[in-house]
Amino acid sequence: PPDVLNVGLARGKLYLVPQDPEAADCAVPSKVFNIMAAGRCFVATADPGSSLWQLQRASAAFLCVPPNDPTAFVEAVLRLVDDDPLRQELGARGQRFVLRHHAKRKILGDFVRLLDELHAG
Repeated sequence: PPDVLNVGLARGKLYLVPQDPEAADCAVPSKVFNIMAAGRCFVATADPGSSLWQLQRASAAFLCVPPNDPTAFVEAVLRLVDDDPLRQELGARGQRFVLRHHAKRKILGDFVRLLDELHAG
């Protein structure tokens, strides 16, 4: 259940989101929004320019490294493991970003406004 998921996600200090480069243009993994909503940060692998990479640029809420670069991945993980204030700041940024841009109320409100515009036009 969603409430149990959020409680569980809030327990972790750091999450890892390795993304298959072949799937990078298909979608942003949905778990990243749940992690961000829980106020936690993560390290992701993604191709520069992919949807996940663009989300990192827009939110400044997690670290993103190129796929198939284990050295960069390990360095990013260790950076967050060793820096509690940075983890907390990234987590807070992610939570604010999700609430501002992807919360259910925001999405539904935008949808209703679009329907109203279509109906009026």
